[in-house]
Amino acid sequence: MRFLLQCKEVDILSKEISHILDTVLERVRPTLDEREKVRMIIEKITRVAKEVSSEFGIHFEARVLGSIAKDTWISGDKDIDFFILFPKKIPVQELKEQGLMIAKKIAEKMHGTYKEKYAEHPYIEAHISGYTIDIVPAYLIKYGERPITATDRTTLHTIYINNKLSSEQKDQVRILKQFMKGIEVYGAEIKVGGFSGYLCELLIAFYGSFLDVLKASRFWRPWRTVIDIEEYYDTRDYRRILKKFASPLVVIDPVDKNRNVAAAVSIKSFSIFKFASKRFLAFPSLKFFFPPEERPLSRAEYLSKIAKRGTCILGLRLQITPISPDILWGQIFRTLKSLKKFLERRGFRVISEGAWSDEESEVIFLVEVDKEKLIPLEKHMGPPVGSEEEDNFIRKYLENTRVLSGPVIENRRWYVYRLRERVEVEEIIRSHINEISFGKDLSKHISSLTFGKNEEVFDFSLKNSYRKYLRKWLDKKYSWMT
Repeated sequence: MRFLLQCKEVDILSKEISHILDTVLERVRPTLDEREKVRMIIEKITRVAKEVSSEFGIHFEARVLGSIAKDTWISGDKDIDFFILFPKKIPVQELKEQGLMIAKKIAEKMHGTYKEKYAEHPYIEAHISGYTIDIVPAYLIKYGERPITATDRTTLHTIYINNKLSSEQKDQVRILKQFMKGIEVYGAEIKVGGFSGYLCELLIAFYGSFLDVLKASRFWRPWRTVIDIEEYYDTRDYRRILKKFASPLVVIDPVDKNRNVAAAVSIKSFSIFKFASKRFLAFPSLKFFFPPEERPLSRAEYLSKIAKRGTCILGLRLQITPISPDILWGQIFRTLKSLKKFLERRGFRVISEGAWSDEESEVIFLVEVDKEKLIPLEKHMGPPVGSEEEDNFIRKYLENTRVLSGPVIENRRWYVYRLRERVEVEEIIRSHINEISFGKDLSKHISSLTFGKNEEVFDFSLKNSYRKYLRKWLDKKYSWMT
């Protein structure tokens, strides 16, 4: 009887999951109208590219690549990857210069706005008829040839996926992408540290379907999982491969066996995906795919939340000029790490840290510490007894007016108990700001740095995106778990 009840529960769960996935697919599969609009803009930009080629007398091949070309894009996506592919005989510097010049001319002739951006080499991000079109110079390479620049692989990735996935599996990729977007682990950019679109495609290619990926992830072990679709390596080589790539998840690129497609996946994103997969299989819900939109935090809510915590919320606001988001967030995360270490060395316990940026004009660092002020007394460790520094330490502190106790030997070291120069967290940071590493680009704007505590932090930015982040940072709750 118990077995029959369990079978019935499994059947009900399977039907519920099936209904949810049908609903998701209906929402993420591009409509005929969307496809037609994309087709028309691709047709137009390809025609313009040919005109520019004739105008400059430079031969290149124009192709749409990425998720549009692979037909794994999601309804509502407005991003198109347009590549201008040069013969391999052209030197890299020439590709960069000519490629950028051609990309700009294409954007201009399409009557779009554009800005120059950088990956391994410059490319153009154009905004045309409501679409964001990356116009990227690269080399035209054939399957099996070694890429000259990182962007050259995109052609091979497109060919591989189109040969590997059926139309049904491409729909499974769409579902997987939306799941990862819903749980906020989608995207290989540094800010996210998650799963790229290409990685999603490879997971479907390897496991077969969305549900099979979720089920398989239960057996993934961080820094011990290798996925090698084309079986370039013997399983006996996996220990060496794991050591070489040193990533929580290793997925060998089918078009380049020396590349880990999952290199960007952080241990946090890896862990969130594992748990969310397990949770969805047990408690299926549309929330995993389409979580409720985060509401901006109100002042009353903020004050209520921080009053209950009994801690000190410290904010540091920096005015910036636009740079590449990956460079910006790399420096933001390194700054947070440096700030946390600095505060811990000074005697504060860092409970939580985070950062928000509009990626255009401002960065706000948030740190929650256990107290606003340290006690006046600190125990300062000196050199080992009998060391060369011993005499200098004793000479420095024997008649020092800040010393309340000592110098005294405890075990094998000298110590003094002295009064701190400063006890308030903001004063300590201000007076030792040079000990915090802000990164090359952020440090250029250090003169704009402003501080705030507790209630003041709420007003650091009036933007809704900041107030939404503030709620998320304080609540630390996954919406798909509620």
